[in-house]
Amino acid sequence: MLLAVREALLSHLKEQTLQVIDGIELPTRKTKELITFLGKCGLNTGSSRILIVAVTLTEEVYFSGRNIPGLEILLPHQLNPYDILLADSILITKEAYPMVAGLLERNINGVN
Repeated sequence: MLLAVREALLSHLKEQTLQVIDGIELPTRKTKELITFLGKCGLNTGSSRILIVAVTLTEEVYFSGRNIPGLEILLPHQLNPYDILLADSILITKEAYPMVAGLLERNINGVN
Protein backbone atom coordinates (compact mmCIF):
# COMPACT_ATOMS: atom_id res chain seq x y z
CA MET A 1 0.00 0.00 0.00
CA LEU A 2 2.90 2.36 0.63
CA LEU A 3 3.89 2.11 -3.01
CA ALA A 4 0.40 3.22 -4.02
CA VAL A 5 0.55 6.14 -1.55
CA ARG A 6 3.94 7.13 -2.95
CA GLU A 7 2.73 7.03 -6.56
CA ALA A 8 -0.42 9.00 -5.72
CA LEU A 9 1.61 11.71 -3.95
CA LEU A 10 4.10 11.85 -6.83
CA SER A 11 1.19 12.36 -9.20
CA HIS A 12 0.08 15.40 -7.20
CA LEU A 13 3.65 16.72 -7.16
CA LYS A 14 3.87 16.46 -10.94
CA GLU A 15 0.53 18.24 -11.33
CA GLN A 16 1.62 20.89 -8.79
CA THR A 17 -1.47 20.29 -6.68
CA LEU A 18 0.42 19.55 -3.46
CA GLN A 19 1.44 22.34 -1.09
CA VAL A 20 3.35 22.36 2.18
CA ILE A 21 1.98 25.00 4.54
CA ASP A 22 3.14 26.33 7.91
CA GLY A 23 -0.05 25.26 9.61
CA ILE A 24 -3.66 26.25 10.06
CA GLU A 25 -4.56 28.59 12.87
CA LEU A 26 -8.09 29.88 13.15
CA PRO A 27 -9.28 32.23 15.90
CA THR A 28 -12.80 30.75 16.03
CA ARG A 29 -14.80 27.73 14.83
CA LYS A 30 -16.35 29.51 11.86
CA THR A 31 -16.44 27.66 8.56
CA LYS A 32 -16.04 30.99 6.76
CA GLU A 33 -12.59 31.46 8.32
CA LEU A 34 -11.33 28.11 7.03
CA ILE A 35 -12.80 28.82 3.59
CA THR A 36 -10.95 32.17 3.60
CA PHE A 37 -7.71 30.42 4.62
CA LEU A 38 -8.09 27.84 1.85
CA GLY A 39 -8.81 30.65 -0.62
CA LYS A 40 -5.52 32.32 0.37
CA CYS A 41 -3.84 29.01 -0.48
CA GLY A 42 -5.38 29.27 -3.95
CA LEU A 43 -8.02 26.61 -3.38
CA ASN A 44 -11.70 26.78 -4.29
CA THR A 45 -13.82 24.90 -1.77
CA GLY A 46 -16.94 25.16 -3.90
CA SER A 47 -15.88 22.86 -6.69
CA SER A 48 -12.84 20.88 -5.59
CA ARG A 49 -11.92 18.11 -3.20
CA ILE A 50 -9.21 19.13 -0.74
CA LEU A 51 -7.12 16.85 1.46
CA ILE A 52 -5.34 18.33 4.47
CA VAL A 53 -2.65 16.26 6.19
CA ALA A 54 -1.84 17.51 9.69
CA VAL A 55 -0.33 16.08 12.87
CA THR A 56 -2.37 18.16 15.26
CA LEU A 57 -5.88 19.37 14.72
CA THR A 58 -7.37 22.17 16.78
CA GLU A 59 -11.04 22.24 17.64
CA GLU A 60 -11.37 25.37 15.51
CA VAL A 61 -10.08 23.61 12.40
CA TYR A 62 -12.07 20.44 13.07
CA PHE A 63 -15.39 22.20 13.63
CA SER A 64 -14.79 24.66 10.77
CA GLY A 65 -13.85 21.92 8.34
CA ARG A 66 -16.60 19.42 8.99
CA ASN A 67 -19.13 21.63 7.21
CA ILE A 68 -17.11 22.02 4.02
CA PRO A 69 -18.13 19.53 1.33
CA GLY A 70 -15.18 17.80 -0.29
CA LEU A 71 -12.75 18.60 2.55
CA GLU A 72 -10.95 15.68 4.20
CA ILE A 73 -8.51 16.08 7.10
CA LEU A 74 -6.20 13.15 7.88
CA LEU A 75 -3.26 12.35 10.11
CA PRO A 76 -0.10 11.22 8.25
CA HIS A 77 -0.55 7.56 9.25
CA GLN A 78 -4.11 7.64 7.88
CA LEU A 79 -2.99 8.49 4.33
CA ASN A 80 -4.27 6.07 1.76
CA PRO A 81 -4.24 5.95 -2.04
CA TYR A 82 -8.00 6.41 -2.34
CA ASP A 83 -8.14 9.74 -0.48
CA ILE A 84 -5.00 11.01 -2.21
CA LEU A 85 -6.25 10.19 -5.71
CA LEU A 86 -9.73 11.51 -4.94
CA ALA A 87 -8.32 14.90 -3.88
CA ASP A 88 -7.94 17.71 -6.38
CA SER A 89 -5.46 19.45 -4.05
CA ILE A 90 -3.42 18.41 -1.02
CA LEU A 91 -2.17 20.61 1.81
CA ILE A 92 0.46 19.13 4.13
CA THR A 93 1.51 21.03 7.24
CA LYS A 94 5.22 21.47 7.92
CA GLU A 95 4.71 19.44 11.08
CA ALA A 96 3.28 16.51 9.08
CA TYR A 97 5.73 16.73 6.18
CA PRO A 98 8.57 14.72 7.83
CA MET A 99 6.13 11.91 8.60
CA VAL A 100 4.83 11.84 5.03
CA ALA A 101 8.41 11.93 3.73
CA GLY A 102 9.21 9.08 6.14
CA LEU A 103 6.44 6.99 4.62
CA LEU A 104 7.90 7.60 1.18
CA GLU A 105 11.45 6.89 2.33
CA ARG A 106 10.48 3.60 3.98
CA ASN A 107 8.82 2.55 0.76
CA ILE A 108 11.81 3.53 -1.38
CA ASN A 109 14.09 1.45 0.85
CA GLY A 110 11.88 -1.58 0.27
CA VAL A 111 10.16 -1.70 3.65
CA ASN A 112 6.36 -1.92 3.52
